[in-house]
Amino acid sequence: MQDEDDIEATEKLAPALDTLEQVEIPFLDELLLAALGVDGDIYVPVTLFAQHLGMAQPRQQIARIRRDETMEEALRTIAIKTAGGPQDMQCLRIDMLTLWLATIRAAAVREAIRPKLKRYKREAARAILAYFTAKAQARALATVAPRPEQAPMPATGASPAEWRAWHLAMADMYQMVEAQGATLVEHQQRLDRHDEEIAALADNYSGVREVLSIMGEIPEPRISIHQQNQLQALVSKIHEATDLHQGTIFAAFKKQWRIPRYDELPAAQFDAAYEWLREWGRAQLKKRRATGQLPLIPDDE
Repeated sequence: MQDEDDIEATEKLAPALDTLEQVEIPFLDELLLAALGVDGDIYVPVTLFAQHLGMAQPRQQIARIRRDETMEEALRTIAIKTAGGPQDMQCLRIDMLTLWLATIRAAAVREAIRPKLKRYKREAARAILAYFTAKAQARALATVAPRPEQAPMPATGASPAEWRAWHLAMADMYQMVEAQGATLVEHQQRLDRHDEEIAALADNYSGVREVLSIMGEIPEPRISIHQQNQLQALVSKIHEATDLHQGTIFAAFKKQWRIPRYDELPAAQFDAAYEWLREWGRAQLKKRRATGQLPLIPDDE
């Protein structure tokens, strides 16, 4: 269950932003939705991305993003066009996409989806930027007018008026050529900036997890769903054998391992924690049994 802070963070709306266009970009076997804002930046809807990754509660990812000041500043509320009409969605600026995805542990998604999560972390932002870069380049070429043809030089013996008209036409032609050149330079500069952003994403990704780990933003891997189920099954066995409330058992477990929730147990501590819980259960059973026999809490299959 979400705590109050997470609920508030999920329901809080980021500043609104209008868009110039919304597109669907082929990636792997899906279509990634992205929007170009009026501020010139590209944004992606957080919950839709989380759904692509099969996350059970995609809206919780908004709360995760809001826990980081840098990522929170990159959130915007955008009206995304859907089959049911426009819907206000929390969207993340493209340069923060890889940073957010890096905070999602593999254990948070189904095992079958983990290879896709890895590719999303490595390639999704670059694919989106590459799409918009190619589209901007095509638009730039389409908006440049054809090079004007040079007006034919007046024949020998032409009147001063004809020569004057020809010189004026030549001046106009050179002005058009100069304007087109400036337009091409501007478009090329924009494309260069996109290329730099793509290169920066590629260069920075390899160090994202290391940096965030140093900053304490990414905890060490937690126990998997399967390991959580093992702990739940063991707690149930102890409950049945001792009649202790399951909440009491979990409370003792969390106190021993200094964690707020049992599913936040570091994966590296699972074996030790599981064995501790078995022994703790046996100790509680000794206190409550009526005979001298010590029933065994069976091992998991």
